[in-house]
Amino acid sequence: MRTRLQTVSGLPSFFAWENRPFKLPDPKDEPLWIRERMYIYDERRSAAGYIEATGETRYDVFVPTGDGTTAAEALAKLIAEAFEAAESITDGSLSIILERTERKNMIHESEFENWSFYPVSIKWRVFTGTTA
Repeated sequence: MRTRLQTVSGLPSFFAWENRPFKLPDPKDEPLWIRERMYIYDERRSAAGYIEATGETRYDVFVPTGDGTTAAEALAKLIAEAFEAAESITDGSLSIILERTERKNMIHESEFENWSFYPVSIKWRVFTGTTA
């Protein structure tokens, strides 16, 4: 998913990656930034030992509250377009099927004071190509 995200043009230099240390940027230095979040909803193992999981990856495009939102909205749209529903991404022994991609309206209430964001949600299903 990250590899696909990094093909989007116009990405900011600042990311808050899932499970990585993070320090809130200064809006003067980084007027746009992206937060990645991942959720695994369920995981099943077949009798043959293959694993199937469903989940969601979310990329939130942040902009300082009160600043213009045009660049953030355009970037959220480009991210959503990079993850078209019904596409499949193969990475080694994993096959990721993109089931649904949604770009939502700006959210003004954030745990980060003075920041608003556009969420892009990608629902997926993943299968291992070999038994684990």
